[in-house]
Amino acid sequence: GLALQAAVSASCVFGHAAMTNYPGANALEAVHRLGVKDGATARRKPVFVHIGVEAAMSGVSRFLERPHPWRYSKAENLGPQEYRRFAYALTAPDAELPGFVPVHMENGFKRVVPALQPHFEYEPKIRVLQRRKEKEEQGGAAKPRNDFDDL
Repeated sequence: GLALQAAVSASCVFGHAAMTNYPGANALEAVHRLGVKDGATARRKPVFVHIGVEAAMSGVSRFLERPHPWRYSKAENLGPQEYRRFAYALTAPDAELPGFVPVHMENGFKRVVPALQPHFEYEPKIRVLQRRKEKEEQGGAAKPRNDFDDL
């Protein structure tokens, strides 16, 4: 009885930790939610998502991809100008891209902290960036902005 209870409890606890081992997958799901919330998927134009190395190595797979209008790219070694076509980018936690703003941070499992009350420690793993709009409101008038001019 007691051993079975302990085994079930341990399975639940470690199952929760295992779920956080795939922050790339969780970050991609966050992008899908953002795209719906922002209305990006309602416009019928393709919504391009860049999947960085960190996200690809931590749970993003073809099984998570959605049909039109979503489009995905795992291309590496892109220049700053080449990111312009993407609406979202899944990157390393400290990455920044010109023309993008951070909209979500996905934490993942770091380690078990042995203490009087042992617990799991988490850390930022995947940063979701969203492309800024090409025009920005300033003083009531839309002013064109191009964050790529200085590159």
